Amino acid sequence: MNVAAVWKMGITGKGVVLTILDDGVQADHPDLIRNYDKRASYDINGGDDNPTPQDNGENKHGTRCAGEIAAEAGNEFCGVGVAYNASIGGVRMLDGTVTDDVEAQALGLNPDHIDVYSASWGPDDNGKTVDGPGHLATQAFINGVRQGRKGRGSIFVWASGNGGKKQDNCNCDGYTVSIYTLSISSATQRGQKPWYLEECSSTLATTYSSGTPTKDENIVTADQSRKPNPAKFCTQVHTGTSASAPIAAGIVALALEANPDLTWRDMQHIVVLTSRYEPLRHESGWVQNAVGRWVSHKFGYGLMDAEAMVKTSLRWKTTPQQVICRTGVDNTEKVIQDDLIVTMNTSACAGTDNAVNYLEHVQARISLKFQPRGNLRITLVSPSGTPSHLLMSRPRDSDEDTFDKWPFMTVHFWGEKPQGILKSWSLVFYGTATPPQDNFPLNNISQTGRILPRRTYDQTLFNNHDDTSVDAGSASASSDDNSYKSSFKSKSESSSLTNLKSPYNKFSNMAPEWLVPLGVVMSIFVITVLVFAAVISLIRIGSKVVGNIELRMRPRSHSSRASNSTASYTKLESEVNLHC
Repeated sequence: MNVAAVWKMGITGKGVVLTILDDGVQADHPDLIRNYDKRASYDINGGDDNPTPQDNGENKHGTRCAGEIAAEAGNEFCGVGVAYNASIGGVRMLDGTVTDDVEAQALGLNPDHIDVYSASWGPDDNGKTVDGPGHLATQAFINGVRQGRKGRGSIFVWASGNGGKKQDNCNCDGYTVSIYTLSISSATQRGQKPWYLEECSSTLATTYSSGTPTKDENIVTADQSRKPNPAKFCTQVHTGTSASAPIAAGIVALALEANPDLTWRDMQHIVVLTSRYEPLRHESGWVQNAVGRWVSHKFGYGLMDAEAMVKTSLRWKTTPQQVICRTGVDNTEKVIQDDLIVTMNTSACAGTDNAVNYLEHVQARISLKFQPRGNLRITLVSPSGTPSHLLMSRPRDSDEDTFDKWPFMTVHFWGEKPQGILKSWSLVFYGTATPPQDNFPLNNISQTGRILPRRTYDQTLFNNHDDTSVDAGSASASSDDNSYKSSFKSKSESSSLTNLKSPYNKFSNMAPEWLVPLGVVMSIFVITVLVFAAVISLIRIGSKVVGNIELRMRPRSHSSRASNSTASYTKLESEVNLHC
């Protein structure tokens, strides 16, 4: 990830403030005390300004994440943080009941002082939960990007999730599908997909973390301990996407030192432009979108490159102002028989002051009822023909509940043209009228500059998943063999980065358990689809917009319940947001 090359440039995170939203941070840890920032810290669970966790052996997760970012260099302790001269704080908010108000307080802490918020937690990664921020937390995100950092926008870095063994999908996590978060996945030190990785279309980029126990390295970092024994202050078993997000946050801090004027949208653009697919190219599932960017449901736009981000940041001009285009709503009923393809014709407000020409995210806000919910797969096809899977099958999700205006999101169309045909959908376009940036080389475009033949998604995206049992009601955060007593689970597991290594996941020692027996394949699903009010957010960079957008809905057969799969109705609320 070229972190050491940035250090040689004299950039070490100095002047940048980060905070860890977690179970607390040990303020007097010998690897953190020099960089500890009291103004970036608070104990929401205890109601005071000291976020140091309880010394009960369980609450180590936040301290480990903090060490990855800002562990002091040259002190002969655990390792060195990615941004080892950055200021680091912590918010103790997971060591108790996690409510909407608690989340909002954490997300909104001192926004003109804190630059980057790093979070390695989310809804239970059990393969069947659909959950996200409430009203207060959502408003805190919005306030952060609009007002934080004196108007440049708070930067929220989020772990994408550890539910891969349960075939979970991070598009069912309302924190990672937010356009306001930088969603980060994991790769092993060998550039492979780790066992815990969740595939989804909202992941923006990847950093290294742990892989297969006994085969791959974990992350070395600080560890919470009140005992005076130095051996207790470090860990070599930090793991999962819990470890990936803080590494990404540290790289973001390096870019912010290089250019403190970067906005939250600038940072997302720079991540897309500079992330590299080459180190991860041997994994299946890569595809080139219409502007030549390689993208994957596993790794987003690839491995983050600190050196490229810093050099790009030094030359960056502020991204043009966001414009918003909204279209109408069509309530036409549709019937799904095997496949349903819905298209929409849209001009992206061409010829008006709200014309969107350069996209970033695409968010499809869908209300849908289908039983079992996990049998459904939803694919969005851009006007330029790029397919993106908004939802993959989740065999454990037998819920009869609905997706209620759920904001499925994809970043796979970054830079493509938004105008085109998408019938029976309501669109809201967010973006810019002028190019966000000119003449920047892109790390994940072929060196010749040619757009290579389009690659198809490998079928293994949908088949051959391994399973690991998990209690339906469990919601644990990884920290040795202990779990948080809350409805949220920290996203931990492992790999190596210079002197860094990652947090321990309690599931890492669990053997696969085959819970889905082979059986009868479902023949046909007949579903009534009501297109009621959908929101698809397409955010774009780099090219103009014209073409056909298709939404494909397909029931997936899972032998364990194929015989009793039913669908009372499918209600699609779509509001298509094109962010540019």
